[in-house]
Amino acid sequence: MILWFHRFFNLFLNLIGSFEIDCRCTPSRKISTDNKIMDLKTQKAELKSINWDGIKTELNKLDGIENGYLTLENDKGDYIQCAGNPIMLTVEYRMNSKPNFKHYVLGKGKDKSPMKVSWIALQNNVGPIMVHKEEVLNIKDAEWIFKEFFENKTIPSELNKRNVTKLYLEK
Repeated sequence: MILWFHRFFNLFLNLIGSFEIDCRCTPSRKISTDNKIMDLKTQKAELKSINWDGIKTELNKLDGIENGYLTLENDKGDYIQCAGNPIMLTVEYRMNSKPNFKHYVLGKGKDKSPMKVSWIALQNNVGPIMVHKEEVLNIKDAEWIFKEFFENKTIPSELNKRNVTKLYLEK
């Protein structure tokens, strides 16, 4: 599993025996938790272990300003990512099946006809993100989705998946 912490200065975490974070931040900034060691010279941090509690902790740091979004990627290249703040956020899911992929925005409730869709602009440090009203989730929803993905490499079947793949295809 790969966990990407996207903060104002993009933190990157990659699994190769252990996890590494590529922290693009000011050299004096030190990331400190029980399982992270920061080398201020290289601006790399090594995570000794990753578990659900660590992922949940990072999810709960989302504020839409400095900690804007977070991505969790599995060994097949599938990933989920969320952006926003604890009250209003969006979660996306990408399934990679080489050489193709499918990209979805996740939501709850019934799908609406295109003529009845209400759009919401979620404000974030990466800019506004336009989603359907049914796709505005909260931190508890994100925890549920991330936990399912972390433990079972899938997303909950109860969710709606709006296919937005065409937005990511090369033109």
